Amino acid sequence: LHSSSDIKAGPLPVRGIPPASRDVGAHRTRKEIAYRSSVITAESSMPEEFRSYQFLLPPEKFHDTLAYASMYIGDSQTVTAESSVLGVPSVRCNTFVGRITYLEELQKKYGLTVGFLPYQSPELIALVQEWLRDMEGMKKEFQRRRAAMLSECVNLTDWMWNILNEKVKCH
Repeated sequence: LHSSSDIKAGPLPVRGIPPASRDVGAHRTRKEIAYRSSVITAESSMPEEFRSYQFLLPPEKFHDTLAYASMYIGDSQTVTAESSVLGVPSVRCNTFVGRITYLEELQKKYGLTVGFLPYQSPELIALVQEWLRDMEGMKKEFQRRRAAMLSECVNLTDWMWNILNEKVKCH
């Protein structure tokens, strides 16, 4: 991960809460939780009322920027998982909550994310407000949870390297 002046990351000049969304107008909760230091990234155009929050950056810089975010709030399963692996507190709201195994594991086993169904927006907002009261403590706690998760995972590069070396030795 790189802090780069062209993306002004590390930490961002705003306290970033970048919701990634295909349809920014889909959930009312985004507008309700938007505040001056929030930013939005989107794969498509967004309603005029949200454009002042738009954070434009090259796609290849997204993970570097996400790593420095204070929190992720959105509807993307992928960005939720990426935030979790980076140790960034994350909240998602969509109809897939409870149906995707790897996100359920990140939520229930490691406490790295929380999912809400669209009708649960009051609970989502309450959780975000709770986390914002001690953002520094939350960041530290999520980094601890991330370390615990990674300690139980197989390093895929090491695993592949070992398999390759075993195969080469056999021939």
